[in-house]
Amino acid sequence: MSESQTTLRLGIVDTETTGFSHEDDRLIQVALILPQPNTPVEEWPVFNQYCNPGIPIPATASAVHHITDLDVAQAPPVESLVEDLVGFIRAHAADIDALVAHNAPFDRGFLPALSDHAWIDTRRWAQHLIPEAPGFSNQVLRYHLGCDVPKTYKGRTLEAHDALADVIVTSRIAQNLMRMHHDAGHDLSVDGVRSVCERPLMIESFPFGKHRGVAVSDVIKKDPGYVRWALSNIEDMDADLKATLIKRSPDALLSAIAGSDTNEDSASPSSMAREELFARSAQPADPSRSVRSARFGV
Repeated sequence: MSESQTTLRLGIVDTETTGFSHEDDRLIQVALILPQPNTPVEEWPVFNQYCNPGIPIPATASAVHHITDLDVAQAPPVESLVEDLVGFIRAHAADIDALVAHNAPFDRGFLPALSDHAWIDTRRWAQHLIPEAPGFSNQVLRYHLGCDVPKTYKGRTLEAHDALADVIVTSRIAQNLMRMHHDAGHDLSVDGVRSVCERPLMIESFPFGKHRGVAVSDVIKKDPGYVRWALSNIEDMDADLKATLIKRSPDALLSAIAGSDTNEDSASPSSMAREELFARSAQPADPSRSVRSARFGV
């Protein structure tokens, strides 16, 4: 990408599934759309297919996306859909710098055949660029950013939690984020966007355990032993939560966790402890730990 370019060529992806689990649940629908500049949405290249998941669709899932067993009874199997999707992407490879999804770990987890592609998460991108937004679901960002989204597509009404409708909304969000990213002076390349997205986000309340819902700052102050235990023992802790605890914990707590030398001859034991813990927290988090709360509330 040249320095004069202010856009990326994105393949916007969304999935609908039987549930949250990448191990136990299955795909039902996949949509992928390729936004084109100065072109009506209905003329953009699009992939949109349903498949038979091979397992019953729970009522709790149907209540979100309104797809039932009857709707996909005659649809091809998951493997056939994925094969067609891979073929579509291969045919348009020259037009795709990266794949994009809103809460990308969820969709990427159901599409392992696409794991070699670069992915960008618009939810996380927005959390970094517009932290003041009232929420970060697709639909909240759609209205917060004033996205121009058509209500119909080729005579079909577009409704939230239909994969095709959602990729159109995500495409408009991504266009806004690209402009904001460029205007903020960031490098508008795939690596530049991913670099911003990978920065830690500060978590305001504890998401699990006996302090679930309690402000992180209060937990650190009132129960430092629990924080010490969590940082020392939860190996797959969400990377953002770990970074938050490390940043906000007092030096003495971090030194104790890291096992740093706290004698007077040590030049900076607390900074050493913090650096060591940040190094530990740099490992990729398990995506399934962060997608459940974000997925069907969007």
